[in-house]
Amino acid sequence: MTKREQDDSDDGFEEIARDLIKGEFPLVEAFWIYFFLPAVAGEVLATAAGSIGGFIGLLSILIHLLVLLWTGFMVIPIWKSSENYEGRRVFVWLAKTFIVLFGIKVALAFPVF
Repeated sequence: MTKREQDDSDDGFEEIARDLIKGEFPLVEAFWIYFFLPAVAGEVLATAAGSIGGFIGLLSILIHLLVLLWTGFMVIPIWKSSENYEGRRVFVWLAKTFIVLFGIKVALAFPVF
Protein backbone atom coordinates (compact mmCIF):
# COMPACT_ATOMS: atom_id res chain seq x y z
CA MET A 1 0.00 0.00 0.00
CA THR A 2 1.40 3.37 -1.01
CA LYS A 3 1.46 6.43 1.23
CA ARG A 4 -1.21 7.91 -1.04
CA GLU A 5 -3.60 5.01 -0.41
CA GLN A 6 -3.20 5.41 3.34
CA ASP A 7 -3.84 9.17 3.33
CA ASP A 8 -7.55 9.99 3.10
CA SER A 9 -7.19 13.73 3.66
CA ASP A 10 -8.66 16.24 1.23
CA ASP A 11 -5.56 17.37 -0.67
CA GLY A 12 -5.16 20.53 -2.68
CA PHE A 13 -3.88 20.61 -6.24
CA GLU A 14 -0.26 21.16 -5.15
CA GLU A 15 -0.25 18.09 -2.91
CA ILE A 16 -1.89 15.98 -5.59
CA ALA A 17 0.67 17.15 -8.17
CA ARG A 18 3.52 16.44 -5.74
CA ASP A 19 2.18 12.95 -5.03
CA LEU A 20 1.71 12.32 -8.75
CA ILE A 21 5.32 13.30 -9.49
CA LYS A 22 6.55 11.01 -6.70
CA GLY A 23 4.55 8.09 -8.14
CA GLU A 24 2.53 7.70 -4.94
CA PHE A 25 -0.77 7.17 -6.74
CA PRO A 26 -1.71 3.64 -7.77
CA LEU A 27 -1.05 3.06 -11.48
CA VAL A 28 -4.74 2.55 -12.24
CA GLU A 29 -5.69 5.88 -10.67
CA ALA A 30 -2.77 7.81 -12.17
CA PHE A 31 -3.44 6.45 -15.65
CA TRP A 32 -7.23 6.46 -15.92
CA ILE A 33 -8.31 9.34 -13.67
CA TYR A 34 -5.42 11.77 -13.91
CA PHE A 35 -4.22 11.09 -17.46
CA PHE A 36 -6.62 9.27 -19.77
CA LEU A 37 -9.96 10.91 -18.94
CA PRO A 38 -8.66 14.53 -18.96
CA ALA A 39 -6.53 13.98 -22.08
CA VAL A 40 -9.30 12.35 -24.11
CA ALA A 41 -11.85 14.93 -22.96
CA GLY A 42 -9.43 17.70 -23.97
CA GLU A 43 -8.85 16.16 -27.38
CA VAL A 44 -12.59 15.80 -28.01
CA LEU A 45 -13.19 19.38 -26.88
CA ALA A 46 -10.33 20.71 -29.03
CA THR A 47 -11.57 18.84 -32.08
CA ALA A 48 -15.12 20.10 -31.56
CA ALA A 49 -13.93 23.69 -31.05
CA GLY A 50 -11.73 23.47 -34.15
CA SER A 51 -14.64 22.36 -36.30
CA ILE A 52 -16.72 25.41 -35.26
CA GLY A 53 -14.17 27.93 -36.50
CA GLY A 54 -13.85 31.61 -35.68
CA PHE A 55 -12.81 32.64 -32.19
CA ILE A 56 -13.97 29.33 -30.73
CA GLY A 57 -11.82 27.60 -33.32
CA LEU A 58 -8.82 29.52 -31.99
CA LEU A 59 -9.56 28.08 -28.55
CA SER A 60 -8.87 24.64 -30.00
CA ILE A 61 -5.20 25.63 -30.32
CA LEU A 62 -5.08 26.53 -26.62
CA ILE A 63 -6.86 23.30 -25.67
CA HIS A 64 -4.45 21.25 -27.82
CA LEU A 65 -1.54 22.99 -26.11
CA LEU A 66 -2.96 22.21 -22.66
CA VAL A 67 -3.43 18.54 -23.61
CA LEU A 68 0.13 18.41 -24.93
CA LEU A 69 1.50 19.93 -21.72
CA TRP A 70 -0.64 17.66 -19.55
CA THR A 71 0.48 14.58 -21.47
CA GLY A 72 4.11 15.63 -21.10
CA PHE A 73 3.61 16.19 -17.38
CA MET A 74 1.87 12.83 -16.87
CA VAL A 75 4.71 10.77 -18.38
CA ILE A 76 6.67 11.02 -15.12
CA PRO A 77 3.82 10.10 -12.72
CA ILE A 78 2.71 7.14 -14.82
CA TRP A 79 6.28 5.93 -15.23
CA LYS A 80 6.92 6.14 -11.49
CA SER A 81 3.54 4.66 -10.54
CA SER A 82 4.17 1.77 -12.91
CA GLU A 83 7.46 1.05 -11.15
CA ASN A 84 5.51 0.69 -7.87
CA TYR A 85 2.77 -1.45 -9.46
CA GLU A 86 2.61 -4.95 -8.01
CA GLY A 87 0.16 -6.48 -10.48
CA ARG A 88 0.72 -8.06 -13.85
CA ARG A 89 3.73 -6.62 -15.68
CA VAL A 90 1.77 -6.42 -18.94
CA PHE A 91 -0.19 -3.47 -17.51
CA VAL A 92 3.07 -1.67 -16.72
CA TRP A 93 4.22 -2.14 -20.31
CA LEU A 94 0.84 -1.08 -21.71
CA ALA A 95 0.67 2.08 -19.57
CA LYS A 96 4.19 3.17 -20.52
CA THR A 97 3.66 2.40 -24.20
CA PHE A 98 0.30 4.14 -24.37
CA ILE A 99 1.43 7.36 -22.73
CA VAL A 100 4.43 7.65 -25.05
CA LEU A 101 2.33 6.92 -28.16
CA PHE A 102 -0.43 9.30 -27.05
CA GLY A 103 2.16 12.02 -26.43
CA ILE A 104 3.53 11.54 -29.95
CA LYS A 105 0.00 11.63 -31.37
CA VAL A 106 -0.85 14.85 -29.53
CA ALA A 107 2.44 16.47 -30.58
CA LEU A 108 1.92 15.55 -34.25
CA ALA A 109 -1.71 16.68 -34.19
CA PHE A 110 -0.82 20.07 -32.70
CA PRO A 111 -2.06 22.78 -35.06
CA VAL A 112 0.73 24.66 -36.77
CA PHE A 113 0.22 27.97 -38.54
